Amino acid sequence: MAEYEGELLSYLSLTPHLKVLRSCGIFPLDPSSSNLKKKLHGFYIYIGFSLVILYTLLQIIHVFQVRADIEKVMDAMFLLLTFLDCIFKQVMFMKKPHKILEMLNIMKGPSFNQGLDEHRPLLVRTINHAQFLLRLFNKICIVTCFLWITLPVYLHLKKETVEFTIWVPFDTNENSKFYIVIGYVWMQTTWLGLNNSTMDIFIVYLFAQIKTQICILRFSKINEEIFSSAILFQFLISGWIICTTAYRTINMKPLSGEFVSMILYMICILSELFLFCFYGNEVAHESRRLMESAYCMQWEEMPVKYRRYLIIFMERIKCSILPKAGKIVPLSINTFVQIVKTSYTFYTFLSNSNAN
Repeated sequence: MAEYEGELLSYLSLTPHLKVLRSCGIFPLDPSSSNLKKKLHGFYIYIGFSLVILYTLLQIIHVFQVRADIEKVMDAMFLLLTFLDCIFKQVMFMKKPHKILEMLNIMKGPSFNQGLDEHRPLLVRTINHAQFLLRLFNKICIVTCFLWITLPVYLHLKKETVEFTIWVPFDTNENSKFYIVIGYVWMQTTWLGLNNSTMDIFIVYLFAQIKTQICILRFSKINEEIFSSAILFQFLISGWIICTTAYRTINMKPLSGEFVSMILYMICILSELFLFCFYGNEVAHESRRLMESAYCMQWEEMPVKYRRYLIIFMERIKCSILPKAGKIVPLSINTFVQIVKTSYTFYTFLSNSNAN
């Protein structure tokens, strides 16, 4: 733990995420940057966002064109829904950067970095877990997106017709045009994967910090105010994403590159959902333990004045912190199970409809 000597340990758990978010054009530069850099980076953010919107529109046009063919619709829907989810979350980051900076400044403050030796193991563990999950999810996304393009390239080399899940105004099976489109698809989906996975892990580890320093009640309210609607949107469409992904893989050859890529994709979606629910559940659990911890302290040795403060504090924490998506759906393990059950229900409905 000597490597973190003198550092702001709470804030350090999110610095790798901020670096990726800024590199991908999701989050603005640090306010201390020069005005020229901030203006150029702001332009870069809007260019990147416009490219994501353009790719999404091309997917929507394609879905509209093949709407009569359920198989082709399912082939396109899982990625289209993922793009919509990413756009919604990115809007939250673009809409409320000042609120996010407010949270980050709180994490740099003395309340979150008291410098006590007994706090260091927990804070360093949070840093290590955050960095490990960020690297893991980013690498899985890159590998998954690479595997997605291997089958189209293989089919093209065999002179077979390849149909992309986006609309393009020319024949994509001509040699030069094919490689232009496949390169565009690979770059756009990889960029999406990095953006989406990093935003999710960033939000998750804000909840992890709430768990680590549960006494900072105000921090929880700010985090929920910014991201609760984005998490709710992800919950609402994740059932469909999982359903369409499962529907698409059912007819694939096991151990093929396409099958493995779809399994990795489903693992990413399920893991991100689970992390939201797990850390929300952990925050609620630690919050419920606050009253017990307050009662078990040596309050009988405190002056009467501070005992009164303690009573007020214990009355306040009777209303435990329970993170919610959209201020409606609790982030809990039960919610994760319900989403998976709902996905299976959707999948069964689609399979039965197709069989009939």
